[in-house]
Amino acid sequence: MTFWNPPILFRNGLAILAVVGLMTASAAQQDDAAERRRMVEQIDAMVASTASSSGVARLDPRLRGAMTEVPRREFVPLEYRSAAYENEPLPVGHGQTIS
Repeated sequence: MTFWNPPILFRNGLAILAVVGLMTASAAQQDDAAERRRMVEQIDAMVASTASSSGVARLDPRLRGAMTEVPRREFVPLEYRSAAYENEPLPVGHGQTIS
């Protein structure tokens, strides 16, 4: 009987790494979701506070849903990802911004 079977140990190690990677990705996705919700709540408050002058009392539910669900972080360059969910325009290249 042998206790050393590299292919099985390697596969088990990969399985453990995959599980840890999924757990880390899941935590990052939850953090992103929380940051998106925070950003949308700030925008909701801004829209409500300017309703008397803008005539817009609240965001269209489809727009609000998109802002809540779409990972804005994926659309900004790496150097701006830490600010991806700040309620401010960020450069996305070619002289353009994401608002």
